[in-house]
Amino acid sequence: EEDSAYDPRDILKATFKLAKKTNMLDAAIDWHQELYDTTEIPDDLAKQRLEVLNKMEWLENQCSEFVAFLSDEETINKLIEDKKFTVEHLQKHHNFTKDHVELLYEYSRFRYEVGMYDDCETLLKYYQLLSKDPEKKYKALWGKLAAEILQQQWDEAAIDIRTIIDYIDTKEREESGNASRNFVPMKYIKER
Repeated sequence: EEDSAYDPRDILKATFKLAKKTNMLDAAIDWHQELYDTTEIPDDLAKQRLEVLNKMEWLENQCSEFVAFLSDEETINKLIEDKKFTVEHLQKHHNFTKDHVELLYEYSRFRYEVGMYDDCETLLKYYQLLSKDPEKKYKALWGKLAAEILQQQWDEAAIDIRTIIDYIDTKEREESGNASRNFVPMKYIKER
């Protein structure tokens, strides 16, 4: 066993302390049980977990039809190819509105926050294509990148890194063209 500068128990305590402040409560509960050698779940964690499960259930119910529609890759690819993958087209022909698109963002983000990374990158990609909010599209790109990295999807992550760099470069040119020197490229990276 390799010597460490830190006691493994101290690392576990710190990990648990961080995790219980997130929505990754199953992991926090596991670490609590390991840390205190118990099968008991503290009331505060049980309550917090129930709140997270209720929110996830609500979001899944709100998004289920739209997510099912988006999972039909053949249809979605055809709409994208025909330049019909727009909120306007989806509303007119499939009864999906801007509200569905915004809930998709919230659902994807919440899935990420609880550690359910599968499909986040795909849902966020569709959100980016449908949204007209540049700030949220940018945030969705960072979320997509993080989900890809956590799932070790290196090729997709490399493409998104390039897209982020291009965005920052473009933003810098736009800002400097407007005689504004407030744009700091690292600010956009550090904020993530």
